[in-house]
Amino acid sequence: MIRRPGPVLVAVLAGLLAATQAGAAFPPCDPSPIFTAASATPLTTGLGIYPGVSGFVGFVGSGNLLKAIDPATGEWQWSVAMSGTILADPLPAKLESGLTVVIVTLSDCHVACVRATDGSLVWSVDPRTSPDPADALGGTPAIQLRALSDSSFRATIPDDLVFVTTRYATAGLNRVFALNAKDGTVRWAFGNASSRILDPAFAGPVVDLADDRVYVGTDQNSLLHNTLWAIDSRNGGRIFGIPAGRITQRPLLAGGRLYTTGADNVLRATDCVTTPGTLLWSLALASTPVGDPAIVPDTGGSVLVAMSCGGDVLRTVLDSGAFPAELVPLTGVTSSPVFLPGAGCFFARIAGGDIQQYDTATQTAIGFPATLCGDPTANLRLCELPAELSPWQLAVSGAVAANGYLTELCIPWPASGSPRGCTVSVVPGGPASEGEAALAPPFPNPMSSGTRLAFTTPGPERAIVLVSDVQGRRVRRLVESEASTGGRSLVWDGRDDAGRHVPSGLYTARLVLNGRASVRAVRSVLVTR
Repeated sequence: MIRRPGPVLVAVLAGLLAATQAGAAFPPCDPSPIFTAASATPLTTGLGIYPGVSGFVGFVGSGNLLKAIDPATGEWQWSVAMSGTILADPLPAKLESGLTVVIVTLSDCHVACVRATDGSLVWSVDPRTSPDPADALGGTPAIQLRALSDSSFRATIPDDLVFVTTRYATAGLNRVFALNAKDGTVRWAFGNASSRILDPAFAGPVVDLADDRVYVGTDQNSLLHNTLWAIDSRNGGRIFGIPAGRITQRPLLAGGRLYTTGADNVLRATDCVTTPGTLLWSLALASTPVGDPAIVPDTGGSVLVAMSCGGDVLRTVLDSGAFPAELVPLTGVTSSPVFLPGAGCFFARIAGGDIQQYDTATQTAIGFPATLCGDPTANLRLCELPAELSPWQLAVSGAVAANGYLTELCIPWPASGSPRGCTVSVVPGGPASEGEAALAPPFPNPMSSGTRLAFTTPGPERAIVLVSDVQGRRVRRLVESEASTGGRSLVWDGRDDAGRHVPSGLYTARLVLNGRASVRAVRSVLVTR
């Protein structure tokens, strides 16, 4: 059993943009999709989310295409072709110049930076000076934003820095590169010295803002090679290099310790503060990790590290200081966990492709799993969405490669009575509280040729009504011409966005204001032909 004592520990996980507070009240809802957005091409990476000027924007890779989506409505914004296949999850960031960009690593060894607003190219560079046909870029890029760094970094570096690594080349040619985020020029390169022979790096760099360091793990089946490196992010100087096994998963930094794991089935904790580079402990695991390790939040002074391992097992290790202890493994889990800070639950993919919710303290399943449309064997990624995005506080999005769908789920969901399948969750409208947006019952309903969707808003806001089918796919987007306040309405003529009559069936109308969907402002519409 995992105990959850003490105050809330806010953990920064891959894809986490905003944490919820302990004790937050979540409206009851089920794991049916809020939306399912169809993509014309398969989705091959996870989702990167960033707060834009007028709301949050999500970015996802589809082969060589970079796509932007509005995660509040499921509407695709733009799609641009890159010079190679996108290797890892897109990295959105707001630069020192004020420009919001998305950074991606590509299969042709280029690092590309595009504008988040329209996908136009800012720069694209191949940082290598001696290209090797066997080269590739390794893992997700990392960025050190100058605005978030200490005075030492700001005094030394005039720009934000993007860090990338190489892999597959011979050990003497592998590098860690620091690129100026403004134009992609190489600021420094680490490697190519007798004490800095780098093996292939698969998992991508990790930035430590507290100490101006970049940590990189590499893979080498030899006890004689250093595989964990700490590099000064300001100048590329070596801080330490130690043998730390075959590191194939992204290192995890927490509490002044760096947790690494990989192909040798060993989890290691390395000190990064008191005696940097000192191995504190190692723990042999019963199976090979296949997913990046994640910190379990809300554990007080203890540190819990969870990771997905071969054989569909989730392993959790307690680090109480001097000695590690592996807890009882959770079987049937096929992905690394996504934790919901403050709510005491986490989410993971299970056999068959479903998404299951678990209680963090007991590691027991909560309710029925959420079944997604698509191929259960496809490349599915889970990521957290920001609390400000919707009344549901958090959502899990999955990129399903086989059929190109992005699905946003309403979480957490209740322990019983949760429906399976891809139906849309319809929340009764009912009377709205003062100052709350409301969507009145459609009239007429059932409808054959059209229905009026009347609504009220608490302030002068431009309203959008999204109409979806029972699988969560958007059918029609109705938009007001200008912002207004009070009561007004939009008319749906029973046609989709392409002007075609929709078939008979049940549809859902949802009111969206300023990128936020209202819990109460959801209505069902029955179309009869």
